[in-house]
Amino acid sequence: MFFVFIAVPITVSFQILTSVVLNIEVKGSHVFRTLYFLPYLVPPVATVILWVIMFGTDSGIINQLLAWFGASKVDWFGSEQWIKPIIVTIGIWMSGGPVLIFLSALKGIPGYLYEASRIDGAGAVRRFFTITLPMLSPTILFAVVMQMIYYFQMFTESMLLNNGGPNYASRTYMFNTFQTAFRDMKFGYAMAQSWILFAIILLLTLLLMKSSKRWVYYESEKGSG
Repeated sequence: MFFVFIAVPITVSFQILTSVVLNIEVKGSHVFRTLYFLPYLVPPVATVILWVIMFGTDSGIINQLLAWFGASKVDWFGSEQWIKPIIVTIGIWMSGGPVLIFLSALKGIPGYLYEASRIDGAGAVRRFFTITLPMLSPTILFAVVMQMIYYFQMFTESMLLNNGGPNYASRTYMFNTFQTAFRDMKFGYAMAQSWILFAIILLLTLLLMKSSKRWVYYESEKGSG
């Protein structure tokens, strides 16, 4: 529930803001877009191993930098306080694909809307909330659903970082189902857990689709009815 109801809004918000920044046409912007997309191509196992190398307690790059500045080392993966933010950060790190989708959606927003708003005296912040977000709402719905499914089914990060620990802090539903099946050898129970997860994802997806009528704007439906 933590990763779904807290990490999903954080991750999607970051994806939107990153796509808005990358949409600014400046010299070298294509290079930055490519660099941000590259981590998305890396397999999840390799990505987690990379973060283990960075945040390892003894030989991690981050702890070595902290020691160089005279600060004490941090047990990132052994701390209930830090393990969840690190997993969320990994999800943000791997957001190149959704950011590319948001970037494509931004390219599809008619330029005359921004021109008209500038003539009316709207600032950048007002244009973002009155034009950009409403026009991006279909893409936001898609991103929220996909990110929700991703966090519900998350397994690799939980297993490789600290085997679901410490004190169950990084234990996810899929990791629990995996252990039920292949550690406890309760395959029927694990199958029941899988069906429950399917029902939960289906229910939340239907609720999101139902609520989308109130906050998702489709330009094709403008003036209909």
